[in-house]
Amino acid sequence: MRAKRYYFLIIFSLLFFSSSYCFSQINEEKAERLPREELPQVNLPTYKLKMQAGVFTGFDSNVYLDNTRKGDVFQEFIYALKFNKPLTEGINFNFRYTLDYFNYSEATDYSNLLNWFVFDINKKISNFTIGTGADISFLYYPDNKEGDFVFHKGFVYIGNDLTNKIYHQIKVYYGTKRYLYEKALFDTATTYQDKERQDKRQQYEYLISYKFSDKLNLRLRSNFYINDSNARYIDFYDYKANSGSFGFDYKFSSRSYFLFDYLYEKKNYTTRTVTNRDYRQKDRLSVVNLGFYYFINKNVVSLKYAHRDNFSNDKLSRYSENMMTCGWQAFF
Repeated sequence: MRAKRYYFLIIFSLLFFSSSYCFSQINEEKAERLPREELPQVNLPTYKLKMQAGVFTGFDSNVYLDNTRKGDVFQEFIYALKFNKPLTEGINFNFRYTLDYFNYSEATDYSNLLNWFVFDINKKISNFTIGTGADISFLYYPDNKEGDFVFHKGFVYIGNDLTNKIYHQIKVYYGTKRYLYEKALFDTATTYQDKERQDKRQQYEYLISYKFSDKLNLRLRSNFYINDSNARYIDFYDYKANSGSFGFDYKFSSRSYFLFDYLYEKKNYTTRTVTNRDYRQKDRLSVVNLGFYYFINKNVVSLKYAHRDNFSNDKLSRYSENMMTCGWQAFF
């Protein structure tokens, strides 16, 4: 009798874990791409507060990031403000806040609200810029709290003007991603770990940008990061990842420009094994972003296309996604 109860408990635990993993993994993938729509940057005069707002609509071909490829229409609203101020000679303070509300018409479980704060203090020394700061984001799902999290990151960086056209920068992040309602899964098949899930994140980024001409800007970026979670059931969320990206923006005129970005990421899980196999899961993600922006006085009309394709040695983690977005933005 005890043996039957034990087997039932194991089966129940595995089923619970599998369903929890599916939703959590989708949240993980969707959260990584936030904010979805970045507002064009503008030069900010000293002591001035600059604000931007935008409304967007579009279609997501694969809301759940799975083989069913359920599509849905979405709406998005973004409000952003940026403030710069010199503190003392050579030292500057920067603050940026972004509010991003993303709503699906039918798949409302994945509608979410992002509050994002970035604080930065830097100093110019010769042709070097040295800085440090904090990056804090709050993601809230109104119709499903399982994915809610607070992500605190601290960072330091050093940048250098190699020439008047070439700039490069090294940046190091360290942070904690704390899930407000998701538990840390299981210690064993029979013991529930009643703790909030927390992920430790280390990230190392290198960026180099080249102003090829007055119309064309090129950029290369590489990232290496490590995720260490307290979800102890075979360390399901522990992984190492590295990515490289290439992008450029080209000005057709003083009113319009085109943007292109391509990213390729390799993610190797530390101990997560492929379904019905005993080897570790490996994901390979490629992302293409295309955007066209047209300025009308202090307003911007935009059209954007994004394609994401994830190949994995676990069939359950394979997906492709297309997103079309059009929108209007304004500066204040």
